[in-house]
Formats: sequence, structure tokens, C-alpha cells
Amino acid sequence: MQKCKQCGALFKPARLKQRFCGAACRIKFHNKEKRSGLMLTEKLRERIRDLAAHHEVSENEMACRILHQALNPDGMPIEDSEIYGKDVK
Repeated sequence: MQKCKQCGALFKPARLKQRFCGAACRIKFHNKEKRSGLMLTEKLRERIRDLAAHHEVSENEMACRILHQALNPDGMPIEDSEIYGKDVK
């Protein structure tokens, strides 16, 4: 038995590398990946999920916090022009 990466249901995989219980979960998972704009390793995604649960925030909020801290360790606000270039207002 294997756990579906999308819904968490246990299923018996028909193929060795099957990660989802069905087509609906596979499509939903990959659509969510495309919307997020980030391609994360499963280990990093699990770490973000654990931290989000611990701090009682969404996974997206936790990922944003981690990125903000990594990009801006001194804690000062980041201006859009610093991220996107000087021409952005």
C-alpha cells in the first residue's frame, strides 16, 4: 500500500512509481504545483509542511516567511524595486 501525494488516501499502486490514487488527484496536484511557481523537493516540501503545522499557518505562508528571511536576514522590508529592478513602481 502507498499513500497518495495529493489526498493522503492509501492505495495499491498499479505501477512501481505511481504516486497518486487516481487521475483526479494527479491532475489536482500538478495544477497546484503550476500555480505555486515553485518547484520544491519532496523533503523541503515536507519540512515546510511540518513548520506550517507547528506555527499554525498555511504552507504557502510558511514558504513566504522562509523566503523572506533568506532574502532579507536583517529583517528590513524588501522594496519591489530590489526584487524586480529599479523600473518597477
